[in-house]
Amino acid sequence: MTARLHLICRDAQGVTCVDPKEALYESAAWALTSDEIASLTGGRLHLHQTKAEPSYFGGTVMGAVAVADEPGASPRYVLTVKADRDAKGVQWNERGHSHGMAWSSGIVVD
Repeated sequence: MTARLHLICRDAQGVTCVDPKEALYESAAWALTSDEIASLTGGRLHLHQTKAEPSYFGGTVMGAVAVADEPGASPRYVLTVKADRDAKGVQWNERGHSHGMAWSSGIVVD
């Protein structure tokens, strides 16, 4: 079983390449829970311009680091992702959150 997370990330905002030889990227800074992070590590991330468009980027989540935007705030997470061509062109998972304001599908397990 594979955990998958689809996120709206317009224009690759916050996505940076940290190791081009290994195709490792970081995507920052997502308001996810520690439970979501635990189930997502080793799973798949798909980034979309909109829910109606297929993913333009994605891969396997290798890890996550919590970062605090301001003192006392809930942490946000920087995800480390090993990019994978198979993660591009994937439709938003309809079993996840798909209402109009959803920016995240939530964790969906296949």
